[in-house]
Amino acid sequence: MWDITLAPTYEQAAAGSSGQFGESSPYPYFIPPLGMPTAAYARTNLATLAPHQVPEPGTGVLLILGLVGLWWRGRRLRQS
Repeated sequence: MWDITLAPTYEQAAAGSSGQFGESSPYPYFIPPLGMPTAAYARTNLATLAPHQVPEPGTGVLLILGLVGLWWRGRRLRQS
């Protein structure tokens, strides 16, 4: 899985420095014949998709959010 606006092919996404792609382990999937019930098309052995880079907020952003939350809560408690 990758953002095609950043890299048109998987190879470019994997080689790029953006790190915004993910991959799962291979799994077998057999296409059922036409006319089968909908449940026959389910992917029962699909592995989870693991992104290679998960963006995380910085310490300063978390500190600011925490301070704003404390200020807002204190303001609400004073009003009641």
